Amino acid sequence: MQTDISPAKVKAAWAVALVVDAVQVGLGVTTGGLSTWVDAPLDIVTMLVLWRLVGWHWVFLPSFALEFLPYVEFAPTWTMAVLVATRGAQGVTPFSTGAPPEGPGPTSGEKPPPKVVEAVVLPPVDGDQNR
Repeated sequence: MQTDISPAKVKAAWAVALVVDAVQVGLGVTTGGLSTWVDAPLDIVTMLVLWRLVGWHWVFLPSFALEFLPYVEFAPTWTMAVLVATRGAQGVTPFSTGAPPEGPGPTSGEKPPPKVVEAVVLPPVDGDQNR
């Protein structure tokens, strides 16, 4: 797995995987049992495109093989493959905006200030005493 994948390539891989999985579910509904053979060229192209975008990852092999099994092809295997293949790529997550977190953070070498917690102890109410 490559860890130096640009955020643009990660987003493109996510877009390809989501679109292909959605198209395959749609084709499965409209073509029935023929969807396995109609989807085969799409799966080959998808694997090559994802390989080009994010580099080789072992998870592409099971995803590719599962797409040829009837009814299993409806599972979002390409989306799951991209999730596994891109986790940890330059800290990019599928739902991140790429913007740094807001608010002041500790600078290097400084410890954050301790948090103060206040508590109030109430006396027991009549009848709730455990004696």
